[in-house]
Amino acid sequence: MRKTQILVVEDDPQTANQICRSLENGGASLTSVSDGVKALEMLKAHPWDLIVLDRMLPGFDGLSLLCELRRIGRSDPVLLLTAIDSTLEKVRGFNLGADGYLAKPFDLRELVARAGILLRPGGNRLCSATKLTFEDLELDVVGRKLSKDGRRVHLQPQEFKLLEFFMKHPERILTREMIFASVWGIEFPVRSNFLESHISRLRQKTGNPSGPLIHTLKGEGYVLGTYRTDEIPGA
Repeated sequence: MRKTQILVVEDDPQTANQICRSLENGGASLTSVSDGVKALEMLKAHPWDLIVLDRMLPGFDGLSLLCELRRIGRSDPVLLLTAIDSTLEKVRGFNLGADGYLAKPFDLRELVARAGILLRPGGNRLCSATKLTFEDLELDVVGRKLSKDGRRVHLQPQEFKLLEFFMKHPERILTREMIFASVWGIEFPVRSNFLESHISRLRQKTGNPSGPLIHTLKGEGYVLGTYRTDEIPGA
């Protein structure tokens, strides 16, 4: 049976060793590099089941490597690690193509949990640059149209932008700050139910008889998908 191939790009030897040891416990095959130049070579060598990528590296930085990976058409899942724990940093990383984000210092149990989510089989990733799919939803980014189980669903412009952001980042926690910064380009109004109203309408338009596709994680944010709160410690 083929082993899961994981590339760890981290310049701190102790951190890299801890990450590799934690992920090896799941039976994966780990390759570790410590600088951006070598990482670029390894990234292009072949597809990886998961790439754990540090933001700050000698040579090429993590975001430059991420951009290059997406530029050449590769969709390998990327978990971005960074000591810059800010909403704008998270939004920037997601918009450049990151699939997950973890701020340093982090609990290794959380790293393993987030890696497990990104390693799941399934069709919850981007299907093309112009069309996004998730379960029975298909979002035509160019035509600005949503179809659910083959039937057209009307969305207001802001509802479309909000759903597009969720569908670009399925199965992961999106905070209120991240959503407002990416969708509306502003800091979120603390005392407003503006976002909740938009999400409530999206739930009505996209949900299934078994329940909504967009879930609220109290104190954390929102998530699109079949996410379970017991998969990430403290969620």
